[in-house]
Amino acid sequence: MAAAMAMVIMLAALAILAPSARGLDRAEFPPGFLFGAATSSYQIEGAYLEDGKGLSNWDVFTHTQSREINDGRNGDVADDHYHRFMEDVEIMHDLGVKCQLLHILDLMGETPT
Repeated sequence: MAAAMAMVIMLAALAILAPSARGLDRAEFPPGFLFGAATSSYQIEGAYLEDGKGLSNWDVFTHTQSREINDGRNGDVADDHYHRFMEDVEIMHDLGVKCQLLHILDLMGETPT
């Protein structure tokens, strides 16, 4: 009996949630609506100390205070966008992304004062 009741509850939950789980159709948005993507340099860039890149605050923190991070990892490789940006652009193109907000961390010059 309990198993049957659990099955009924699960089926009812699926019936309620299924319409929202179907995803979005672009036709539901007004003409001219831009679908885009956004990134944060530390979370995607990687390339720790490559090509003269300086240290960011996060580089220093994750290398000196790794015990403060749950899994102790850092962004040395991250999503490796630095080396794979062409693949990333191709993926965004295939998804129909028309714009991207790209945060680039410039640590190659002098630190602004």
